[in-house]
Amino acid sequence: MDQAGFWIALALIALLAVTGAFDVWATFAQPAGATVSAHLQSWAVQFPVLPLAIGIIIGHLFWPVHREQNH
Repeated sequence: MDQAGFWIALALIALLAVTGAFDVWATFAQPAGATVSAHLQSWAVQFPVLPLAIGIIIGHLFWPVHREQNH
């Protein structure tokens, strides 16, 4: 197992968990429009390529890659 890939994947999961927790908190404790979701949706209207780029990145992370192991 590649240690760098493992730690980056773990950091990504942790970042997504913190972002999700913040978004839930901001939904109930902050004014409307203060959530991460609201900002991303606003940016998506301004930059329609953003959802495509995010989709490509997420798709790349979950698409199975079959490569032969170098021994």
